[in-house]
This record gives sequence, C-alpha cells and structure tokens, in this order.
Amino acid sequence: MEYVEGGDLKSFIHHKKLKNEKIDEKIIWKFSHQIFDALNFMHKKNIIHRDIKPQNLFITKNMVIKIGDFGVSKLIISNEKIMTRVGTPLYLAPELVQNKNYSFNVDVWSVGCVLYLLAMMKAPFKSKNLISLGHQIVNKNHQ
Repeated sequence: MEYVEGGDLKSFIHHKKLKNEKIDEKIIWKFSHQIFDALNFMHKKNIIHRDIKPQNLFITKNMVIKIGDFGVSKLIISNEKIMTRVGTPLYLAPELVQNKNYSFNVDVWSVGCVLYLLAMMKAPFKSKNLISLGHQIVNKNHQ
C-alpha cells in the first residue's frame, strides 16, 4: 500500500471552496489526463473500478493522481454480463441506476462527474432523495 501525502481529491476541492477559489483549468486537464491514463491501464487489464469518486482519487505532493479503493472493483472475464449495482449514488452511470448490464463505460461516466465537480465546484446532480437523483442521472438533467 502506497502512502499518498496530498490527501484525496475531496479534501483538495473542500480546501479550494473554503478559500473561495476555483481550480485552475490546467490542473483539471492534468488530473483528467492522469485519471484517464490510469483507467485505460486498468481497463486493458480487464479491471473495472465501479466506484470512481473524489474520495478514491488521491493526490501526491507533486500533484499526481492515484486511484485507490478497489473494494468493489471487478476483473471482467470475456463477454461477462455485469449487473451488480455498486458504487456511490452521485457518481453512478445511468446503466447502474436502471439495473442494466454495464461494462467499463461506467468508470468513464464517473470520471465525467468528477471532472464536472472540478470545473464547476459543485456536483453535476443534486437531490434530496435517491429516487429523484436516479431520475436526474437517467435523464441527464444536471443542476
């Protein structure tokens, strides 16, 4: 297990909000490239993470993103149909909300939600209950 001294992305965002600062676009691009490179590596190894969120993205002192918490990740066996609903509701892809078969694309959706949060400093979806949140995600009605 590697120690990542910069904390997680959720804390990074929280500190920016406390200072009333936006995240510089260059940092967002840097993070997005790193996250997608890591996902590409994982997906080529047939690993789907299924819980990409700011709390599972760690930052080194050199501003390098590391993906962590593989507790609900899954090794995909060729042409396997996956339907298990796991993950954090705010970052769930529509397929997961609808209990449909899914694949690696659910990780890409989750990264999109994280990038929206970095750029806008607010989550793409907001609701008082899970049913309404699910409807927003399926209909792609962000706030």
